[in-house]
Amino acid sequence: MKDRGNEAGGSQGMLAKTLSILTFCTNDQVYGLPVTAVNQLIEMVAITPIPEAPPAIRGIINVHGEIVPVMDFRLRLGLPFKPYQLRTPIILLQANGRTLALVVDEMKNVVDVNPVDIETGESVFEFVTAENLDHPRFFSSIAKVNKQIITILDADRLASGHLVTQLTPMFASPAAEQATYFASEKQWTGV
Repeated sequence: MKDRGNEAGGSQGMLAKTLSILTFCTNDQVYGLPVTAVNQLIEMVAITPIPEAPPAIRGIINVHGEIVPVMDFRLRLGLPFKPYQLRTPIILLQANGRTLALVVDEMKNVVDVNPVDIETGESVFEFVTAENLDHPRFFSSIAKVNKQIITILDADRLASGHLVTQLTPMFASPAAEQATYFASEKQWTGV
């Protein structure tokens, strides 16, 4: 095995500057997430629906004892729902300090992208009109890899805005849930 510490400085510098992204397809379009935001890849599991959730949130799953909201990326993009299969992939990622399960159509692979092949979202999406601002808000940049265009997502922005506002009460801390339970029990019992 090669010791990276003994490699030539130029080569090591190039490795440090590349961005590794996990690529996946939704509606025949290739998207990517920085691997630093990805925790794990799993296949479809039973999803428990939650009432009054935003349309893109399909429900919740239990991942090693943690309750994780499930977002359907097709619905987040405003595309029609596609029924899940046993092998429909789910990406578990970190977004705004919590785990989020992202359902996608198909997994691809991990690619290393050179920074010169990446254009930031501001330069790419500057043509977007005010009424269409919702979609590009969670795109961070565009990468060109072997003549293929990959839209890179910002995990925090993917679950930001109205989604976080709507989900926060549903996923309050256990202490807050317990306080709410006891407060409602007091009202109910009249204590």
